[in-house]
Formats: sequence, structure tokens, C-alpha cells
Amino acid sequence: MQEFTNEKIEKYLLGQLKGGDLANFESQLKTNTALAEEVNVQRLLMEQVESLGALEMKEQLLEIKKDLEGKRKLIIRRMLGLSAAAAIALLVFGVQFLGTDAPSRDLFGDYYAAYELPFTARSVEGEELLGQAGVYYLGKDYKKALPVLEKILVENPKDSRSRLALGISQMEMAKEQEALQTFAGLIENKDPLYLDQARWYTALLYLKSDKKEACRKQLMLLIGNPRAPHYTQAQDLLKKLKN
Repeated sequence: MQEFTNEKIEKYLLGQLKGGDLANFESQLKTNTALAEEVNVQRLLMEQVESLGALEMKEQLLEIKKDLEGKRKLIIRRMLGLSAAAAIALLVFGVQFLGTDAPSRDLFGDYYAAYELPFTARSVEGEELLGQAGVYYLGKDYKKALPVLEKILVENPKDSRSRLALGISQMEMAKEQEALQTFAGLIENKDPLYLDQARWYTALLYLKSDKKEACRKQLMLLIGNPRAPHYTQAQDLLKKLKN
């Protein structure tokens, strides 16, 4: 995504890209997941800036000057890669999310719950395996569910339901890195039924490992869709996170 600078993303969001540049950018959006995510994040940041009045923004920045001196280097490093509008929004978010000082693992325990997937055999192919996976997964026997789900995905890599179940089973078995890779594949598939679930569990994995910036990025994408399954939880968790 190096060819698409933050300046070009901002121009796209402001409707300033024209002709071939616009066509090329929109073509890349359809295939470049990282670019699409960055566009969504910057769109949300810009919307937050627009929703703040000039007076309120001034007050927020004054608070930053008074209260965030110790965090200034971290904020400045994050600002370097952003446009002016997105940088201001990041500063404002820094204040908004400095509320409750809750340890990441405690927050993870508050928000994590294994998703109850509807396992039903809908096709002849893989019917027996799906039945086994359903029995193990719904029975919370994640250790036995893992190899069955992996076999299903070898036969049908686009089975989003089984991929989500695999990722959650890996989380339950403390295989966090493997779970991250599993959810990344699910996000790449862009299945609308499970995309937001994958983002939510990815955010929780980052939260558990205290990678709050990465967690926040996934949560920002979730709150961009009011119909997302974890929309309210994502909003609540964002407010509790701090830099």
C-alpha cells in the first residue's frame, strides 16, 4: 500500500481524486484489504473531527497540553504518518480514551465469550465432519474440535463458519498467534456473515497481548457499522482503553 499515501487517501475521502487516479484507487480498494481498512479508519477519524466544534476542539487540545506531556512523544510518532485532519482527531481520541485505567487482561475477561455457531449439516460433502465439529465445538471440547475443523478447511477453505470456529477454538487453547492468522484469513474472505465477528475476536486478541493500538484499529472499524454484532461492545471497550 506504499503507493497510496495518506494524502491521496484524504483526497479520495474529500472527493478530490479525479479521472484515472480515482479509477485506479477504487480498483485497488476492491482487492487491497489493508488499503480498504486504512480508508475506513481515516474516514472515521475525519468524521470525528467534523463532529467537534471549534471551541470544543480547542478545549481538548488545551487539555492535551496540560495532561499528556508524558505521552507527547508517543502521540507525535503516531501523528507523523497521518494527514492534519486525522492527526487532530487522534489527539482528541487520546483524551477521550484516557478514562478508566483497566488492565488489558481484565478487560479481555470482561468482553470475551465464545460465539455459539449454528452447526448444521447442509451438504452431503463433509456432512460427517461438520457433525463432529458441531458436537465438539458446542460441547466446548475445543481440543477435539481443532483437528476436525482444520480438516474441514483443507477440503473447503471458504467455509467461513468453520474458520471462525477454528479461530475461537485456538483462542480457547491459548494458541493466540494461530488464532490471529485464522481470523486474518476470515477477514480476507470478506464474508459479510462473519467479517465483523472476525474483527471483534482479532481486537480481543490484541487486547489480551496489550497491543492497544492494534486493538483500537479493529474496534474503530466495527463502530463504523452500527449493524455490526458487537457495535455496542466495541464502543464501550474503546472508552475504557487508554494510551
